[in-house]
Parts: sequence; C-alpha cells; structure tokens
Amino acid sequence: MAQDAAPRAIEFNVLETPAEIAAFAETPLAERYAPRTTLEMLADGAAQHGGSPAVTFQLTPDPEAGLAVTTYAELQDEARKFANAAFAAGAPLGARVAILLPNAPEAVFAIFGAHYIGAAAPVNPLLEPEIITAILNAMEAEILVTLAPTPGSDLAEKAAAAVAGAPSVKTVVEVNLLAYLGVPGPTETGRKMAHADLVDYRAFTGEARADGLDFERSVGPDDLCALFHSGGTTGAPKLVRHLHRAVIANCAIANSMLSLGGVAGGPQPVVLSCLPLFHVFAAYALLTGPLSAGCNVVLCTPAGYRTPGLLENFWKIVARHGAHVLAAVPTAVSALDQIPVDADVSTVGMLISGGSALPAPLAQRFTEKTGVRICEGYGMTETIATLCFNPHVGGPKTGSVGFVAPYITLRIAQFDDQDRWIRDCGLDEIGEVCVSGPNVFPGYLEERRNEGLFFETAEGPQGRFFRTGDLGRVDPDGFVWLTGRAKDLIIRGGHNIDPGMIEDALVSHPEVAFVGAIGQPDASKGELPCAYVELVEGGRVTEAALMAHVEERVAERAARPVYIEVMAELPKTAVGKVFKPALRDAATARVCAAALHGAGFKDAAVTVEADATHGTTVVVSGVAGADADIAAAMDGLARSWRRAA
Repeated sequence: MAQDAAPRAIEFNVLETPAEIAAFAETPLAERYAPRTTLEMLADGAAQHGGSPAVTFQLTPDPEAGLAVTTYAELQDEARKFANAAFAAGAPLGARVAILLPNAPEAVFAIFGAHYIGAAAPVNPLLEPEIITAILNAMEAEILVTLAPTPGSDLAEKAAAAVAGAPSVKTVVEVNLLAYLGVPGPTETGRKMAHADLVDYRAFTGEARADGLDFERSVGPDDLCALFHSGGTTGAPKLVRHLHRAVIANCAIANSMLSLGGVAGGPQPVVLSCLPLFHVFAAYALLTGPLSAGCNVVLCTPAGYRTPGLLENFWKIVARHGAHVLAAVPTAVSALDQIPVDADVSTVGMLISGGSALPAPLAQRFTEKTGVRICEGYGMTETIATLCFNPHVGGPKTGSVGFVAPYITLRIAQFDDQDRWIRDCGLDEIGEVCVSGPNVFPGYLEERRNEGLFFETAEGPQGRFFRTGDLGRVDPDGFVWLTGRAKDLIIRGGHNIDPGMIEDALVSHPEVAFVGAIGQPDASKGELPCAYVELVEGGRVTEAALMAHVEERVAERAARPVYIEVMAELPKTAVGKVFKPALRDAATARVCAAALHGAGFKDAAVTVEADATHGTTVVVSGVAGADADIAAAMDGLARSWRRAA
C-alpha cells in the first residue's frame, strides 16, 4: 500500500464555533466544491489523485493480511466497467441496481457504476429474504449484486429466495470474495437464479470498457443516484431518494466540519471503516465524503466489527494502516472499550460516533483509556448522514451532538395534536428537530409516505423543513442536544425498526385490543423493542403466549420484542391514540430499576419525569449509595437522572 514508511498524524482544519460556521457558509456551496454529480467527483479524483489509493480492502482480521488496493484512477475505471456491463446485459438507462453485499471493493464499484447508468440501492444483508424481496419490488430493481456461495455465509441462499419473488430482477451478479485468497469462484456461465441470469462479477465486468461509456446518458444534479431503505426490518420498506446534488452537498458540508489536512504535501489521510456500506454513515460519511477529499478509505474485513477476531486485533490494524479517522456506532465503541490498546495509535485524530446516542460516561472512559477523542455527530438516512458535528478541538460538550453544520438550518418547533406548527422554541426549550438544507432528501419513493413529513410557515426561517421526529434543544452556546423522540422508530444498534410491524403482529391475536410497541433502553444496543398490550374485555391470553404469537409473525429476529406486558388499559390521547411517551417512561423506569436492583440497590424505586432542559429524566429514591455508583448502574440507560427530593 502506498503510504509513508512511518505513518504520521495529520492536521484537522475544522470549524470550531458557530461564528466560524456562519462565516464559512457566507460563500456559496457551489464555490466550495466544484463537482455537480458523483460522476464528476470520480473524474476529479482520478485527475487529481490518480495513482493514490482510494479504497484499500483487508479481507481478514490478521494484522499482516494481504491488501487489495484500488487507486483513484482504477476506481473510476471499475465503475465505468460495471455500468457498461450492466448496459450490455440489458439494463435500461435509469436502472435500479440493488447491492446485497458485505463490505468489499466490488460493492464500491457497483455503487458508483450504478450512478452512471441509474441508481444504486444498498441493501442490508442481515435482513430476512421476504423483506429483501419487498425492497427489490419496491424499487423495481433490474440487477442484484450479491455474494457467491461462501462457507459460513447464507447470503447466496437469501438472495435466491428473495429474487424468486422479485420478477423485475433480470441479472444477478455474484461476488466471490475468496478470489482475494486465490480460490476460484463457484459461479458457472449460463446458470439461472429463478428467472434471472446468474453471472460471476469478474466475468461480468472482465471485458467491459473502462475508458468511457458505451451509452449516452446525461446525468445532472437533480437526477436520482441512490435509494436507501429506512425502517428496513419491516415488511413495508421506505425507500429514501438521494439526488446527486444532495450527495455532493453532503460531501462539502461534512468535509467543512472535518477538513483533513495533508493531502497536498503531507501524508494521505486514512479513514478506517468497519461499518456496513448499506448504512448512510458508512456509505457517505466514511466513503463518498472522504473520497471527495482525496483520502484512502480502508474497508476492514467484509463484516467489519462483526468479524470474529477483529476486535482483538483492532488496534494493531489501526497502527498497520496509520489510520487518522476511525468510526463506530455506540455498541462498537462499548466493545472497543474492553480491548487493551496494544499498538501505537498516535496517528488517530478522532473517532466519529453516530447512529444512536453515545452514553457520556462511555465516551469519557474510552478517551481516557485510548487517548482517542470521540466526536459525536447527528444525521439520518433522510439527510444523507450529516446535520450536526461536535468540534474537534475547541470545546465539545460530551452528550451533545455538536453544532449545526454549514448551509443547514435547524429549528426546534412545537406542533399541535393535528401536526400543525405552533411556534419555534427558545433556547434550551425542547421541541421537535426540523431541518432544511441542500442535503435533505426530497421525499420517499412512494408518495403516500410523504404526508406530514415537511412543513413551511410564514414565520421564522423560510423554506421547506423536514420533521426529523427527534426531540431536542439548542443551548445558549449553539450546541444541539437530543432529548428523546417524537416519532415511533426503534433504533437497535444503529438499525431502524418500525414498531408498526410488531403492533400488527400482536393485534392480530383475537384477544388483543390495543398495542404500543416502543424501544426500551439498553446499555449495549441503545434500544430493544418491547410492547405493551391491552386486551379485549374478558381477554385472558398470557404474555408468554403473546410472545410466541408475535415470534411466529415477525420474520426479522432483531425486531421481535424482548419484553411484553399486559396492562389493564394503555395510556391514550384525547383522540384515542396510544400515548407512547408514557409507555417509554414506563419502560425506562422498569429497566433502570432492574439495573439498580442488580447492582445491589435492592430498595431503589424509579420514576420518570420530563425536565424542561434535559428531557426525559430518571428520578431515583430509596438509595443511600454514592452518586457515582448509582450512575454506573444506569450507564447507557438514562440520558439524565437525579435523586428524589
């Protein structure tokens, strides 16, 4: 791999205050970054950094494992080869290419290759076949790129089952990762997967043209380049539309908050990615953005943090690549916190955390142990990953998600029971986070899903604002704090679960009248699904029987509730809707009380209240221990807590 013999740290030229961010945003975004599409970005990368590594792939967690390096020039070539091969296989212009793969160079080639001919659609390989089928059908995918039969993986079997129910798929391209170890691929020419032609990836692109395109297609800033599924553990996926201009805007916005120095004269910045490319965090914050800045993106094993042996070797791998930027969701940060630092990691400038809230005590422990500063950010699939980012040096506030990024307008708003805007909130007042900016998506692919997502008013900031569904506040220093969630989404380990699927499964039982499915706090996963149930009059079904009932009807294991409770009556709003904030409070109190009891505070009692500044706050009574011990028992379960008066 092309790198200095002795890896060195780099300079982070970052914006540190709201005043700096505002001054930066006075220059139009188009003047900050010239490309208008991802294809122009690839061309610029090939012209400016042609022989430098763009993507480095490490197949196994062995710190001395062989590496596959793709330069910037080769990345553009491989993307064009994929697009030409797709066209030759009969894919129409505007085709949707589904990418059902673990992390690998071919996933990157297929993503950008799809941008040439149509749109890329990365799909979570951990989903069940019937959900993958629903996603393929919703986007009307013409091509599926997936994994060839591989020992230890059932992905090829999942793909076959999914394609059988997706008639739009005409070509399935299989990637043989064992080829990186010199093992021939199993795919034979002329095979079929259900109704689709089946071909090996290397055979598919092998003879395709690399120096140009075999078709004419004008791609502009307002064209679709990607579809990402949100709420992907449900049977009714929402497909988020990403336009070229929004992806390019996100590159410029993200790079302004994390400007990696040294590209011109010093060492090439190295971003180590162990997160899956089907998620916007990895696809944009750790791939497209860094590539637009001339970085070397290291894809560390196909399964990333899930790879056996990776955590044990992680710090040696970091040292081997001389990584400057790391990234992890909170569950991975927690796992890394348990691993001794057994290598020189002085090149690392920061670890970016996102996907869900990072417990403040964990962040502090991790930095004290490793010397690596954690910068927590905030974004979502609908905003192409970037909304807020903590300053790197100036004065991050642990627990906040930082300042609003340049070119983005964020407002904290109050809405009535009919979802009508009432007013914007003042400093430190909690409301719903609403955002507008060039990287905000235009809406879901299915128009019916866009009702109530956006709003405009004649008062306050002008424009079309996306309602994120998150609750938060802005403090007097300009830091954004997330305090809860107004919408129903359950986020387990950074992955979205739609509670509607759980509720539909439970309410199908003849003795169930009402259901409220929510996420209960979990120190490792952030949230786990649970459900509260009200029975019909005379209903006698047990919680154990309901658990068995829902397990038969929820295909995705991660979406099955870990706890079900039958209540005499569920809390409801004035119009009869289940009032989920009260259920979230009940779940938080239950989980925190159990944690305190398990830590030896046998007489602890817990209630939950809404604090005007800190949001949901756990109130503890019946304990005489030290505050530090109480806080440690609830680490990762409560954003805020206090003793009862």
